[in-house]
Amino acid sequence: HFLKVCSFAETIGKLENLDEGLLHILKTAAIVHDIGIKACEEKYNSSAGNLQEKEGPPIAEKMLTDLHFDSDTIERVSWLIAHHHTYHSITSIDHQILVEADFLVNMCEDQMSHDSVQSICDNIFQTAAGKRICMNLFALGNIADSDASGTIDGINTADTTKETKENEALKQPALTPEKRVSNKISTFKEAALSVFGSGY
Repeated sequence: HFLKVCSFAETIGKLENLDEGLLHILKTAAIVHDIGIKACEEKYNSSAGNLQEKEGPPIAEKMLTDLHFDSDTIERVSWLIAHHHTYHSITSIDHQILVEADFLVNMCEDQMSHDSVQSICDNIFQTAAGKRICMNLFALGNIADSDASGTIDGINTADTTKETKENEALKQPALTPEKRVSNKISTFKEAALSVFGSGY
């Protein structure tokens, strides 16, 4: 699951032109966003989102500290874990992308209904790239007709005037959601090395 979320987060982040520093934080958060699930199940016999937001940050903080991440990155990743099931009042681009990437995977894994996916896409997705991926992945309609306007934390997410190679790839012939998600998965080693570096 976390590898899929990391892959979607990285894809959306690059399409939204995040700088390398913020992309690094986003990918790290994507890899560890569900780190509190085991603790929640042991402590509460539940993995509810609000419990994950409570139990996950201290576990991630310890792990990232042991891996010698800098304090600013640890603080931001911890905050993102503490809010990755919070879908209202999102004001930062890394938070928004993490939420969208997590939903893309959950909607597929949970086999959500078409109406549920459409509602989530309409009401929660805000980035142009995230909306395009969601609409293409779940065949929600004409991508060109989507309302992909919006600005998050001063970052314009509506720059769709210029067709990139990545955006063109999103228009390829339809595959099943499972196949599309499968195509986005890299190996654990590749994902870990991209975040933690060759020293780990």
